[in-house]
Amino acid sequence: MATRGIQLPIPSASKVVYQIIQKSYTNFPNAFSEYQAPQDAKLFAKKYVEYLSQFEIHRATSEERQQIAQFILDDMYNNFLFVEGENTTSFAEYMKKSCEPLPLSVVRYPWMQNHKGYELAFSYDGKIYNKEDEVLSFVDKLQQENTLSSEAAFALKTIAEYAYKNNNGYINLQGKKFVLLGGTAELSPIYALLQAGASVLTTHTKKVEHIVEQAGEFCGELHYASSGMDLLTQTNEISETIRKFAENDKVHLGILAYRGGKGQELRLSVAQEGILRKIHECLASISCYISPSVIAEISEEEAQKALNTYNQPLGVASKTLRKTTKQRWYGSSIAEKDARYWTNTICSFQGCSYAAANLFGKYYVAEAYGNEKLKVSANVGGITATSSMDTPMLRAAFREAKRFGIDVFEADETRELMQALMFYDLLCKKDNNFSDIFTKQIHGGALSVPWMLNGCVEEAAIRGNIKRFVSLNEQKFINFHVKRLNKGSNKQVIMTRSAFIFEKIVRRLSGTLALAFVGGKSAKPATHLFLGNAAMIPKKMARLMPIIAKSHRFPLIGKPLYNWNRQKKIYGNLLTNMLWPHYKKHDRLVTTTNEEGSLVSVRIYKRNRQDIEFSISTEGFIEQTIYFGRSLVDGNNCLKMKYNYDPKLGQLKTVGSTSIETAIINQSVVLGNLELTKEKLTKFKELCGGEAQGSITFPVNSGFLEECLQLLQTPEWGIDFTRVTVFSVCFDKKSSVDLATTKLLGAKVMPTEIVQTDKGQIFTSQISISKEDKCLNQASISLLVRGNTVKGNNEKIPRLEYKDLQGEKLDVLTMNDAKLVDFAALNGDYNPLHQIDGVAQVVGFKRRINPGLGLLSQIESLLRNHLQKNLEKFSGTIVRPAFPNQTYTLELKEQSDRHYLYQLLQPKSNKVLIDGEFVID
Repeated sequence: MATRGIQLPIPSASKVVYQIIQKSYTNFPNAFSEYQAPQDAKLFAKKYVEYLSQFEIHRATSEERQQIAQFILDDMYNNFLFVEGENTTSFAEYMKKSCEPLPLSVVRYPWMQNHKGYELAFSYDGKIYNKEDEVLSFVDKLQQENTLSSEAAFALKTIAEYAYKNNNGYINLQGKKFVLLGGTAELSPIYALLQAGASVLTTHTKKVEHIVEQAGEFCGELHYASSGMDLLTQTNEISETIRKFAENDKVHLGILAYRGGKGQELRLSVAQEGILRKIHECLASISCYISPSVIAEISEEEAQKALNTYNQPLGVASKTLRKTTKQRWYGSSIAEKDARYWTNTICSFQGCSYAAANLFGKYYVAEAYGNEKLKVSANVGGITATSSMDTPMLRAAFREAKRFGIDVFEADETRELMQALMFYDLLCKKDNNFSDIFTKQIHGGALSVPWMLNGCVEEAAIRGNIKRFVSLNEQKFINFHVKRLNKGSNKQVIMTRSAFIFEKIVRRLSGTLALAFVGGKSAKPATHLFLGNAAMIPKKMARLMPIIAKSHRFPLIGKPLYNWNRQKKIYGNLLTNMLWPHYKKHDRLVTTTNEEGSLVSVRIYKRNRQDIEFSISTEGFIEQTIYFGRSLVDGNNCLKMKYNYDPKLGQLKTVGSTSIETAIINQSVVLGNLELTKEKLTKFKELCGGEAQGSITFPVNSGFLEECLQLLQTPEWGIDFTRVTVFSVCFDKKSSVDLATTKLLGAKVMPTEIVQTDKGQIFTSQISISKEDKCLNQASISLLVRGNTVKGNNEKIPRLEYKDLQGEKLDVLTMNDAKLVDFAALNGDYNPLHQIDGVAQVVGFKRRINPGLGLLSQIESLLRNHLQKNLEKFSGTIVRPAFPNQTYTLELKEQSDRHYLYQLLQPKSNKVLIDGEFVID
């Protein structure tokens, strides 16, 4: 048994459900007078689908339906157990204990405050609908195909009209607070809420880095506990944390948590209802998504249609297949009681715990807590190909689902539709009409199937597996997409994970971009990449995927594998290799053609809104664009790289200056004055670990870098900013002032030197920070512009190796993702390389990296605290990047009086990240 957490009162989930049904049957005899209760727990476990469905039909048609729902919730709340080590108590007693809220961290992006919000758009069947007329016609199409109910269609049209009338197609939730229990679930609306500007508190058991990485930039606020928030083990603490998060406001609660196995579905239902019970006075609304594998009420018209289909004779193949499987699963799914009709879509393979949790933890919660003051959003979603459904049997069944009139949704399709229904319930629905709580159904036809869904799944799985081996679907798939794209001015989602199939589709399209991807009769595909004048992929090493470039590190087989893959042409061409590593599960690959049917763009719409696109610019260049949060405000802040494509040589070369303008040397530029506040001094100490007073790095990091970066990007300087990395920094203290009494600081920038090297040009500028014309300190910052190379004798950049200083060693913990955002707000360096994983990956890093100036500030604070001295001079050459929330080793050694050498190292390999020196006061 677990040492801590919610546990079942008895080990078997089906026995727990059986006992709950028996108690309800005994306590409400009028409601269940016609119900045939199971004789024992074994019989119930064997036929729980029939017993549970009949139980729900009798409850739902009873005048005591809400009382029964509340009785079951009370029974689970009082009888489930909470284990703490050797002590076991009832869950109800545990929730009465007082406890402290969990400490929270916050991620916010101040530069995103003017963002419009969440764009209301839908993707379905290979198309994207993001205009009002497109959305309305899309909803009509779904209704005609019997994919959703009329109530759901009305809701989707209403929220679309609301969004386009009020905010040009965007949903804005700024000022609203949401708590998501299970906010990291696959279908969770967390990313839409954050993009819409809401403040969101989520539970999570995954690493914090995963949440922040997936969220991207947003105009809302993400609140989380750094140590995690586990619903099963910290239920009471989470309740108090929600209270603290709410303060004097009302919050919207999302019940979304799911975890399979060992009765966890039921245990999570108890945890979520327990939290709801304890904080209900803080709530403005409750939202949950209901699975389609449930007992659902349908109209008489839909029931008659299903029964007519059921009574039609079966085909020979269906008859044969059904003789080999369980006959009882092929009975009618339609049931009638008191002139009302129901469909049973519970599936046995999901387990009794799942089916009961869907009823008790969602249906009954919505009924028990919905009232005039508390809004309830409880809508039925469709069958969705989520990770939990990714089994061989279900993959085969999904391939043949259409045969039974069922649409299987992709995760992003269900997510977009369900969160739109939730927005309707919260923003457009004026009254809390109990009768329409469960009527908004995006079921994909699952609720209209005349046979038990279990039997349909079995037959579809058999058919799908047979078809997998006897049918050649690849060419049909390619022809389908090519036909759509050749119609002109068309966007098409390519539903494949295979780069090989993608290139086959592109090969049948025209245009410069298609030639760059796959070549043609007289054109070579792009295989060689040049950044500036530097060849990044030499001619003899083309067609090399980024991951294969590292395969030589594998033990024993590494080098042969590396050489074999280098010579083979199985990984696609250069543009495919640049695009494919960013194409992850749940992302959408969208190709666009113009009126002539020529390929004009290929874009990956990423779940975290860190999109990457290759397109043709107005000048005819191939343009690589990385979109992220701030670039979605006005489209002007995205990161763009333009390439000139040479079809004869199969070559891509960046477009832009390959030499810095020498006329700017020794030409100083005065920056605007900067207000120095107490908040900045406090924030520097919080982020870097040392006092701002006496710091040699703080003045430069007080907010001037935003204007400095704007200078670097002016055309007159001739610097291609997309190829710039920090090479070295040297801080020099000139005088001291009391920062607490200083109101304004001034600064000027002077380019001092350009050095030509074998890697590119090293450009050095001196930033002088002053107070009333009194210079406080200077920072010489050297930037390497990669690719700015020339033929001839270039100065070679020396390779910095581990020196084994044999001195003192200190641990340096780098800033985490949330602190990186705060540091950018402090010093003004909004370079997306430090906040956006997608941008960092495009330039070759595995994820976002820590800014060099921030890391040096942390090192300086650590040295000052350790040596109890301020620094007079401090310099560092940055060799490798440091990643967020990682611990590195700082080794320092005194060389002479007050003069020290230091290196920042990776702990195990001793690879050098920063090599430098400093002088103490």
